[in-house]
Amino acid sequence: MTMKELKDHIKKCKELYNENKDWIEKEKFDRPCDIETLFKFEDEYKRLKGRHPIHKYTENINMFFKLTFIAYGHGSMEKYEGSKTFWKDRQEPFDCFVGYLGSLAEAHKYFNSVDNIKGYS
Repeated sequence: MTMKELKDHIKKCKELYNENKDWIEKEKFDRPCDIETLFKFEDEYKRLKGRHPIHKYTENINMFFKLTFIAYGHGSMEKYEGSKTFWKDRQEPFDCFVGYLGSLAEAHKYFNSVDNIKGYS
């Protein structure tokens, strides 16, 4: 991916996040793991050389789960439980997370911090 393609992709991801911002801010979501597992995810994120401090990681991983868990964990394309709107595919909630972070590289580190520990994909 060229630098221009990357910037265009991130711009589209930010637009996707902004299009969904209303329900994202309103919808409550409980992280689908216990605190011990969260610490394992944080350790993996550090090992992957993630750039966010741990307090920011916790906030961001909660958003990661909020946006992706129904699609990745349940295989449903509902945007949130009981939603009447749907993602087009499993890539779209991940792209929404990219838009939230503003970084494709960091989004992959969040995904891998979970997937390397619990097999998210």
